[in-house]
Amino acid sequence: SSGINAEYGGRGLLLFNGQTVCDDGFSDYSAIAICKEMGFANFYSWTNGELFGIQASLNIGLDDVVCSYWSWSYCSYTYSHNCGHSEDVHLNCVPEVTASSFTIVK
Repeated sequence: SSGINAEYGGRGLLLFNGQTVCDDGFSDYSAIAICKEMGFANFYSWTNGELFGIQASLNIGLDDVVCSYWSWSYCSYTYSHNCGHSEDVHLNCVPEVTASSFTIVK
């Protein structure tokens, strides 16, 4: 199974401009804000970890994603990181629509 089902369509490794997102500072607000930024209505769940072989070949592009509200305009972040791929964010958004500069690898 690819981990995709009809109810929860946007699920997988979270990328920002083709790079992974570290979980430092990440919260449910971060998850909601990013899902909404991608055109989803909400988020179902998020986790971290090195779950896909492809992660080792990617750069970590975003860290310290701290959101005080469920809108991307209420988030702060940094492009530098102090993370390993075991801290990469995996996000499950619902329902799936279209993406922006964020993508989810399925």
